[in-house]
Amino acid sequence: MAPDGLLKILMLGPPAVRQNDQLIEIPRKQTRGLLFYLACQPGPVTRDELVDLFFEDEDEISARRHLTEAITKLRGALFAPIYVITNPETVELDARLIHSDVVEFNRLIHGDGRPAGNGSRPQLPAATFQRLSRAVDLWRQPARFLSGVRLPEGRKLDVWLTQTSEELERDLMTAITQLADHLAADGELQTAIERLQLGLNLDPTNAGLNIRKLRCLIQSGNIKQAAQLPNI
Repeated sequence: MAPDGLLKILMLGPPAVRQNDQLIEIPRKQTRGLLFYLACQPGPVTRDELVDLFFEDEDEISARRHLTEAITKLRGALFAPIYVITNPETVELDARLIHSDVVEFNRLIHGDGRPAGNGSRPQLPAATFQRLSRAVDLWRQPARFLSGVRLPEGRKLDVWLTQTSEELERDLMTAITQLADHLAADGELQTAIERLQLGLNLDPTNAGLNIRKLRCLIQSGNIKQAAQLPNI
């Protein structure tokens, strides 16, 4: 498979790796884990960090040898060596050739380093509304980070997976809430409800989202559906 297009690494939902609209299967758990970890990083990762994460129970010499082997297998799985940049101290994916939905989501959510909200006002600046909309639209159902993926067993890798999931999903819920408030304030109640439902698919008992959905349903005259919401 010729490397003539962006390699798309999708992790916001069921994971998928695509090149030129063709799905790349990566059967080895360790290879998948290495790819997904690198694809979540905005820049180079030290070999020490990767050794500690993926080979925590091995001595340093064996761990570094196995890391080198894992990188070789990753390059083979991607059908080309050019996607993975290595030097004696660091490893990274070539950002010019890779699209990572996690990196893109974080850029859209945190790009300016400031909270996306606008004080107590529900309306967002137009540019912020568009940015958050694009961020939320990156998620696929079920909206869980690396939903259903099988990664290598390891305490530190499990910690990374849990922490990353929590951070990404927290940012998703915040963005959904801000978008829904903006839409409701503009009278776009049905679109606000649709956004809120994305968050409720992730957390059905979320009180804040359920209350917002209830208000939107009542304001839109859909009393019957409002009555069917769970008591929070």
